[in-house]
Amino acid sequence: MGGRTHRVALSTIDGDVVHLHFGRTERFHIVDLDDEDYRVVEARDVDPACRDGSHMAGAFEAVWRVIDDCEAVVVGKIGGPASAFLIDKGVRVFESVGKVDEILGKIIEDKLLDNEGQA
Repeated sequence: MGGRTHRVALSTIDGDVVHLHFGRTERFHIVDLDDEDYRVVEARDVDPACRDGSHMAGAFEAVWRVIDDCEAVVVGKIGGPASAFLIDKGVRVFESVGKVDEILGKIIEDKLLDNEGQA
């Protein structure tokens, strides 16, 4: 790996496909990526922020505390309140469904973590 490293949390059960809604995520795979490649660091379990269609008090905060060393999160879908909460914490939010390799390849290729603003 070369260049600046970015830590990213991926909402994926198996580490292969991102397709989960942020509020239903039970596991994040944490990766470090730079301008050429990425490497898997670990998997972290969380209590889902959304249960039975509603958000539990403090649920976004509890999930964020598990991934607070990540500068970005990649999820299949995320609602406005959760997205705003993460952005307020300085976390970049990406919605994308597909293979982890392809999603991270696109983020690296397009230098999305080196750009300002949200993608």
